[in-house]
Amino acid sequence: MEQDSRVDLGLLIGRVALSLVFVMVGFGVMLSPDAFARGMKAYGLPFPDLLPWVEIAINFFGGLVLLAGFRTRLLSGLFIVFVVVAALAAHHFWTMTVPAERAAHFTHFWKDVAIIGGLVMLIVTGGGRYSLDHLVSGRGSATAGA
Repeated sequence: MEQDSRVDLGLLIGRVALSLVFVMVGFGVMLSPDAFARGMKAYGLPFPDLLPWVEIAINFFGGLVLLAGFRTRLLSGLFIVFVVVAALAAHHFWTMTVPAERAAHFTHFWKDVAIIGGLVMLIVTGGGRYSLDHLVSGRGSATAGA
């Protein structure tokens, strides 16, 4: 397998893995928007009844767009903003005093940091050969100089 093909296959696998995180979280919210709203209210976030629908739109539908590799760089940048806000709003382990709660949110926070790292990689490389970006413009590949 050529170097370029390995890079593009790796980008596809990474993009699919990242997008599934968002799609599955959004799908989970779709199954129980009321429970999600109660959780957001418990965090003290504004507009808790609106947040499940925002979460579904961003995570589920945005995740599907990322999965397809359409506007990969732009979408990855928007997801970074979303993940930073979510991590700071929901996983502020440094303010928690209950050890089990603090440990769980510590893990979630650092997983969010890892997701941000993957999204940064997609900003740098684009969606790769196996993306709608490449199909539409021919510039979605990391090896095409996009």
